[in-house]
Amino acid sequence: MALLFAILLIIANIPIYAFAADNPDADDNTGVVLQYSLTFTGSGTQDDPFYGELNYISGKIEETTIETVNPLATINGGSNTYTVSLNYGWNDITFYVTSADGTKTSYYHVRWSRTKQPRTEHLKAGDLYTKPATDATAADGKIINLDAAETYEYTLNNANDWKTVSGVTEITGLAAGTYQIRYGESDSHQADSGSNYLHVYIGRTDQPFTTANETNFEIEMPKTVYAGERIDFRVKLDGEFFHPIMKISAKSKLFFSGSTTYVSVTFNSYVTDYETDDNGTRYAIGYFMLNGYNKNGANGTLTITGITLYDANYYKIEPADTLVAATTITPEHEDDTIVFENSTLYKEGSNVTISLEKREESGVESINSFDVCLDDGTVVASSKDGSAVALTVSGNLHIANIDATYLPADFTALEEQLARLDGVDLTLYTDDTRVAVERYYSYADQMYKLLAKDQALLDEYVLNLKNAIDNLIPKDGIFTGIEDNQALIPSDGSLYTEESWARLMQAASAAQTAVDENWNRLRQDEIDALASDLKTAIDALEYKPADYTAVDEAIANAEKLNPKDYKDFSAVKAAISAVDRTKNITQQAEVDAMAKAINDAVAALEKADNAASKSPNTGAGFMIPSVGAMIVSAAAIFTLGKRRKKAEN
Repeated sequence: MALLFAILLIIANIPIYAFAADNPDADDNTGVVLQYSLTFTGSGTQDDPFYGELNYISGKIEETTIETVNPLATINGGSNTYTVSLNYGWNDITFYVTSADGTKTSYYHVRWSRTKQPRTEHLKAGDLYTKPATDATAADGKIINLDAAETYEYTLNNANDWKTVSGVTEITGLAAGTYQIRYGESDSHQADSGSNYLHVYIGRTDQPFTTANETNFEIEMPKTVYAGERIDFRVKLDGEFFHPIMKISAKSKLFFSGSTTYVSVTFNSYVTDYETDDNGTRYAIGYFMLNGYNKNGANGTLTITGITLYDANYYKIEPADTLVAATTITPEHEDDTIVFENSTLYKEGSNVTISLEKREESGVESINSFDVCLDDGTVVASSKDGSAVALTVSGNLHIANIDATYLPADFTALEEQLARLDGVDLTLYTDDTRVAVERYYSYADQMYKLLAKDQALLDEYVLNLKNAIDNLIPKDGIFTGIEDNQALIPSDGSLYTEESWARLMQAASAAQTAVDENWNRLRQDEIDALASDLKTAIDALEYKPADYTAVDEAIANAEKLNPKDYKDFSAVKAAISAVDRTKNITQQAEVDAMAKAINDAVAALEKADNAASKSPNTGAGFMIPSVGAMIVSAAAIFTLGKRRKKAEN
């Protein structure tokens, strides 16, 4: 799974944040997300930045993108992402993150080691050869034929003391012995996992070998060679067709001074190549490596005793891509094949049958058709339905143009998890849990490319996606609207009607429940509705009516008087007429002033000159228009006042 995740950071179809200065998500979070989990040390200051190391990360990753946990934060004063190219070896990545609210800056130092890819090419036998040391104590042997463009590593066998060389065609200063050599670590690749063994012999110019050829072939090689040396040869191959060498037979004898005995010399022979000169003559190119002996006065002979050729032209048949199909090549006669350079060759003119077997483990459902082609692309046989084809070998062949149907992986579980994200606004969830979901979600398109053989990988991905979704944590709700309106609730509820105050208390209680229960961002619409209901209830508060008892008593006392008994009763009438029955409890002082005005007017009355001769007033003569009606209709007037209050509000 890690390899799949190391491929890239894919741009996902995920929500985009809009920044606003008063955005409730503009917090002081300066956390970051990398492609790989990393534990940081340090305090995050410029002098002590957050520090972490990522080692042994895939060499295929050429760049990485760092993202802030809160998408409103910035990296290096730019956006919330920072893309860095990765070199091989250690990369020091430094950056700083400024929080969305601008109150905090954190500094980071990430050391990222990008490992190199393994080598796919290896040294072959015969690619390199040696030159001997002059004696057992000298360190003047060589390994020759290196490619100056390559890097090599070598060590004396079993010493495990690898040395590196590059830009050279030979390694010098070698004592006699057996050496391991391999391709070394380059700018883009790791050192080869395997190595070849080469022998640096002891060269003895006092141990000459006289060469001889007892075969019917024309062989070019030195007439005299010496122990420990490489002996190059070239064999002329007569005939119109190319018949490769099957075997070279040779014998050697080494005679020592003063003795008629001899020892056999063990040597390795290689046919390294074939070439054709300007006249069209073919040659086999190769060499022998002769042992050296730390004995004086020896001499010997090296004789090529026989060369066996294959009796026809032979050709390779390259199999199909092994991830698609297993190739079976069945010759009509087993004698029509040879093994040359670790490959099976097929005799020219022989008949073979080629069949392909689908690789079910690679998710191949069927092989529908394929072609067999020569090196130049000429089609020599075709299978129109994927069945086996028979053909006559006429050159090097390869399987091409394979039409295969691939079994997809089972995406049912993946689709179930993706359906859980349909219509989901991930910005409503905490940054840490949102980022985890977005990371896995971003790989969904890549997952749909997986085949049945990758089902385990897909299942692991789906489980990780499911866990990320399950672990989503909604952000806290935003209660600013409720809190602002709570501040508007009057402190003295006794001033308001029981009905309107009860409605307000009900709205306030519902809003407070949301606060106490800490409703999350998924219920933000409900929170906002409660804030609106609270404001509506505040606006709908109705004051209680003012107390007109004193006014009514003052009017009643005035009505007991006979206006004719007084010089001027108009002030009393005016005070009573000025009574306004629409006042509420907050205007009680005005109502009390009305009562006082009536009482003051009564107290200021002066008796008429003839008042003493008249009978006491029963009130029947006190005719104040509509005073009685005003008293009777007080309730109606108060109701009207309430309606006006509502309208004004």
